[in-house]
Amino acid sequence: MIISINAKGMMIAAVSAATLLFAAVSMPRVDAADLIKVKVGDTTSLAQLGMYAGIQKGIFQKHGIDIERIAIPGGAKVMGALLSGDIDIGYLAGSTSLQAQFQGRPVKIIGMSHSMEIYTLLGQNTLKDKIKSPADLKDRTIGISAIGSGSWAFANFLAYAGSLDASRDIKIVPLGNMMAIISALKTNRVDTVTLWEPGTTIALKENAGYSIVDLVDPAQHEKYLHTPHSLVEVILAKEELLSTKQDMLRKFFAAQNEAYDWLHSTPMEEVAKVVAPILGDSNMDALVPALKRNLAGVPAVATVDQATFESSMRTMVQTGLFKEALPFAKSVDNTYAASR
Repeated sequence: MIISINAKGMMIAAVSAATLLFAAVSMPRVDAADLIKVKVGDTTSLAQLGMYAGIQKGIFQKHGIDIERIAIPGGAKVMGALLSGDIDIGYLAGSTSLQAQFQGRPVKIIGMSHSMEIYTLLGQNTLKDKIKSPADLKDRTIGISAIGSGSWAFANFLAYAGSLDASRDIKIVPLGNMMAIISALKTNRVDTVTLWEPGTTIALKENAGYSIVDLVDPAQHEKYLHTPHSLVEVILAKEELLSTKQDMLRKFFAAQNEAYDWLHSTPMEEVAKVVAPILGDSNMDALVPALKRNLAGVPAVATVDQATFESSMRTMVQTGLFKEALPFAKSVDNTYAASR
């Protein structure tokens, strides 16, 4: 079942006929009484591609897990749903997860969803000759999804990269979901926006703006972050889940890792057809290239790499998101992430 949450926080059933038809054809027959029900929340991003493939291909059900997916606008709201108990597991930005840990929230990073930066800075077309680098963002507006989200963290990183003060030199404007961000760029409501796939590809194909910084490009990732991998999107749970739901977590990650295997061995044209119902996107001309751009960040296994964690933690401290680094052992529990 797929559920969305509207701006007022109300849950709305949103299962399309195409999704149901695909599920009926592709999913194996499993006795519903034997399935472990798990509520997961995410922000509808290709950074959660493994989960989408696992749902659509029936991989979670194969491993005894019945996923109830709740689409939530922004990582900060995913965190809120996790802390309130509305979801069991959250897929959200690593920076948002670490922020919660700094605040003393009882949560652990239990797996990796995406290990390369997903964000691109796009500018409105009228400013193409004026904004060419992060340094040119002084006194400009940057549209993001929500305060505390991954797109917000990226805006702060851009200020750092341009030797600017994020609190004084730029204005960060929360806009909502991906399509709202594209609309704001297209109508010149903001000077620039931080976007992720497939939003970046959609915006560029619609000529809504132009690319300034693209961290999906491996060369730019290295240029700005000095590393090929980052703690971008993680899988998060409350600490109590780790001590009470061991069997569920083993099955969950066995499915997650099988989904990663499938993604790395399947043509993106086929992947696009599988995940399109969840993404609500039937435009293969945009979705296929977006998937190809995104594939490098799909992990081989959900285990969180300590070197990647520590490198990303240093960047977040340098950027000013956090005053100090959290120890890997305090933030991450890899007990189940490598399950097969």
